[in-house]
Amino acid sequence: MKEYYGVHVTYTKPDEPDIILNLTPVLELEGGGVAPEPSERRTVDGVTVNLNLDHYKVVPDNYEQTEDDLTRKSAGHYYISWGSDEIMEYDMAFADFVMDGVNYTLMDMYASGSSFDVLMQMAREILAAAKN
Repeated sequence: MKEYYGVHVTYTKPDEPDIILNLTPVLELEGGGVAPEPSERRTVDGVTVNLNLDHYKVVPDNYEQTEDDLTRKSAGHYYISWGSDEIMEYDMAFADFVMDGVNYTLMDMYASGSSFDVLMQMAREILAAAKN
């Protein structure tokens, strides 16, 4: 277990879903795991921004995974959690980039078709502000 400090910010705009910004030191995945390939990569002023659209399925304790679940999990960006009274599914979009040894993660907890564009605009603004 590693101890570290991070910064967590919630960006709120009327009639829009909240966007979360987390700043943490660059850390290795626990257990030597490997993150799935990003859904998409874009570059802003020489900085690679990894974009991910992840699907989450929360299920009751007695839920048995389907063939579709197993196939989608093995492809990545599909996660199942047990403990809900009923099946709930939702998508989350993320934009991650590293600058000066700090990992920046922007999260749209209620992903929509425009999530990547919104997250990229925010990433561009953060990167531009850092250069000033």
